[in-house]
Amino acid sequence: MTLQALNDQLLELRLSTFRNALREQQANPKYNDLTFEDRLSLLVDAECTQRRENRIKRNIRSANFPMQASLEDLDFSPARGLDRRLILELGQSGWIASRNNILVLGPTGSGKSYLASAFGVAAARNGYTVRYHRISRLLHTLAIARRTMGVVKMNLVFTAVYNVMGLALAAFGFLPPILAAAAQSLPDLGILANSARLLRQR
Repeated sequence: MTLQALNDQLLELRLSTFRNALREQQANPKYNDLTFEDRLSLLVDAECTQRRENRIKRNIRSANFPMQASLEDLDFSPARGLDRRLILELGQSGWIASRNNILVLGPTGSGKSYLASAFGVAAARNGYTVRYHRISRLLHTLAIARRTMGVVKMNLVFTAVYNVMGLALAAFGFLPPILAAAAQSLPDLGILANSARLLRQR
């Protein structure tokens, strides 16, 4: 296989970092003293590291934080009363694995949003999927989700009962086959009408 064909296949496999690291190895003579396994390990490690960094960046971007924040940039001056040890410990995200919550309390302008965003960024760096919501918007979203689930369950029950009754009536001859076939469109209309309630309740 030619070097160009190898590069093309690496691109096809979306291993761009692997390809760039391979080019660096080929151009730098210091890698010549390494074994094949060591050089391959460096290539794979570079690709994995870059993919991990890309995943973290996508997670932080999709979290919709209101500002760029990090625990490293926090002001730990005595006037703020922040416990550096506790903040850095929480930044390890062990509280998430323990299924605990964090409440950030303080007066307006004291930096609660910044601290919450910094904890969120730290969680994203530790491999957790993060979303930033203001409490009012979150409660509204949860209410919509509950109403949606209620409508979905109602539609499922209605469809099941309607179909079972329709099939039973048709099987015992109480409903002509042509009429039974035509009646199959009614559940769709019922589901549409029931689902339309969500639009009116937004």
